[in-house]
Amino acid sequence: MKFWWVTVMAVILAHPVRAQDVADYVRVEPRPDWTMPFDIPDFDPADDADRQKIFPLVDYQNRFSLTTDEYSTRYVVDLLTPAAVEDEGTISLDFDPAYQTVSLHTVQIMRDGQSIDAMDLAEAMVFRTETDRRQMIFNGTMTFTLPILDLRVGDRLEIAYTKAGRNPAIGMGYLSRETFATTTEIKRSVYRISFGPGVPIETQTFNDPVDPQRSVENGWTVFLWDAPDPKAPDYDRDTPDWTYTRPTFEASNFGSWSEVGELFKPYYDVSDADREAVRNIVADIAADHAEPKARAKAALDWVQTHIRYVGLEIGEGGFVPRPPARVLRRRFGDCKDVTFLLLTLLDGLDVSADPVLVNLDERGGEFKGLANPYAFDHIMVVADVNDALYPMDATRNPQLGTLDTMEKGDIEFGLRMSVDGSVVTRLPQSDYDVRELITERFDLIAEPGTILYDLTYREYGEDADVTLAWIVREGEEGVHESFVRYLADIYPTLEKEGDLAWTSNDAEAWTELKMRFRLPGYTSDDRRSLNTRAFQLLAATPNFEGGTRVAPFALEHPRHIHQIREYVVNDDYDFDARTRTVETDSFRFSYDETYENALFREDYRWQSKLDHIKAKDFEDDMAKIDKLQDWSYSTINLSFDEEGGVSATSMSASALWLGWLVLIGFPIAIVSLIRRSNRRERAVSVD
Repeated sequence: MKFWWVTVMAVILAHPVRAQDVADYVRVEPRPDWTMPFDIPDFDPADDADRQKIFPLVDYQNRFSLTTDEYSTRYVVDLLTPAAVEDEGTISLDFDPAYQTVSLHTVQIMRDGQSIDAMDLAEAMVFRTETDRRQMIFNGTMTFTLPILDLRVGDRLEIAYTKAGRNPAIGMGYLSRETFATTTEIKRSVYRISFGPGVPIETQTFNDPVDPQRSVENGWTVFLWDAPDPKAPDYDRDTPDWTYTRPTFEASNFGSWSEVGELFKPYYDVSDADREAVRNIVADIAADHAEPKARAKAALDWVQTHIRYVGLEIGEGGFVPRPPARVLRRRFGDCKDVTFLLLTLLDGLDVSADPVLVNLDERGGEFKGLANPYAFDHIMVVADVNDALYPMDATRNPQLGTLDTMEKGDIEFGLRMSVDGSVVTRLPQSDYDVRELITERFDLIAEPGTILYDLTYREYGEDADVTLAWIVREGEEGVHESFVRYLADIYPTLEKEGDLAWTSNDAEAWTELKMRFRLPGYTSDDRRSLNTRAFQLLAATPNFEGGTRVAPFALEHPRHIHQIREYVVNDDYDFDARTRTVETDSFRFSYDETYENALFREDYRWQSKLDHIKAKDFEDDMAKIDKLQDWSYSTINLSFDEEGGVSATSMSASALWLGWLVLIGFPIAIVSLIRRSNRRERAVSVD
């Protein structure tokens, strides 16, 4: 049903507009008179002969009034290679027709000292892109494209255009964020930002950008940066989303996050009409549940099971929720819609609750920046029961657990909008003893020539919810086959034995999968060793990169994995038991070996403590991760008696075995299968 809906919406929303209708969306006119001209600097092209393209000038001029935003861009690029012509040969501009206009000013080619007007709209198109439609988000964004005719290597191309408009749901809110020192070769980079009369200006900087020139022109406050030849350092990658790596300037009209909350809070005021729309649902829940926690969880369950996720976030729909009556009639909605519906249900059930704005990627890191209305991509509910806070995300698939044991999420801070005001609030996070418990058992003795392999996979919280949804979506056989395909790349002779067995515990919020396999071909004439690895631990740890950095390194968080490998061997087994522990500010790892009653056991634990590794700790921490990844590989060497049975084994827990090293870079495909987002949407429109 979901993909049928996606297909229908794609047909409705993604059709191209005929070329002759482009004028309905894009005007051709001179650049606005509020902009200033800036000259293209002279430079010696021989200095950049090894580059694909050079930007002699990039000119951004934006202005913000009490009612609208205007973004005017002009750039000049020298095309030195066929790849550069390919990259720059088509103009592509996204805009929201609900409140934005697009003006095209210049499309000009300079060739052999001659100026060629390339403003030919005959090939232009405007179409709905809807890049997020497979995530059930339809924001109405349109794209204007113009292929530039007869563009050649050696040409200089000049483009200028302006986009204007502000989403009316934001009122007088704006955000200007300028990031400097890009890695592209730019000979002159201009940023000119103007603020109209009466517009409040709050500013903040990161990483020491150059101070702008400041002036007042006809009542407008103007900030100007004009860099003749900006440097382009190579910045650290793989940073957390909340990190500012480049010199950055921000301006906004909001003096505090409380002001941002007060802008959006009225959209979630519950009216008598809203209460009437949910009256019957409230009565049913109240009749079945007396205790506030049980009522709150039942209300969440109702929304998660009855309202499917579809985000129609066109124009104001990106910020303003639909009323509960409309959502109930449609039986679909986005994060704002289901949050408002859940708040209305909780209001009727006398459960105190507030909406809370969050950012799913930055997890609270957005509050490091300047207060602004574009900082958030999601909204959820926080219930207050007996002075304890319970985050509730109605966009998730149905969740296992009670209000206490269910997944609470990994977002550290949110902007809570309550009747007493809006305040940045620390949100409780789930604190499971372990999130993933994997037990592998290899019986090397029971069936000579074949190893019997049992896998038990238990997950808690969101991981359990994701697996349960996976089973519902693809069926037991589909899930089983996914494991078979992955494990067969580790154990080439793997054969499935029996069916997948699974169970779940709703109260404790866990699921458990059990599978049995056979690994034939371990004989004196064939494979004489068994190579294993703690695959889920390896999936959770980043690849070794070495070196130093100046910005934090992103670490997957929260991850708490306990992986056990057991080997049924014989009494001739000989080894030295080892225990290893590594702990830093960012993670903790432990490894223990035991041997008792012909059972050898390896016990691995990995727990992230932060979502990043600090820059000052990076080199040391990555060296430790490299070492613990080595410890995650093991080789069991087999010995055989005259009849072909296993008569003795020995253990070598090391990644130095050459054939096994080849597999270190093998993708941990199972992670993509079992760690999918359990939310039914990715983002709320922010512009």
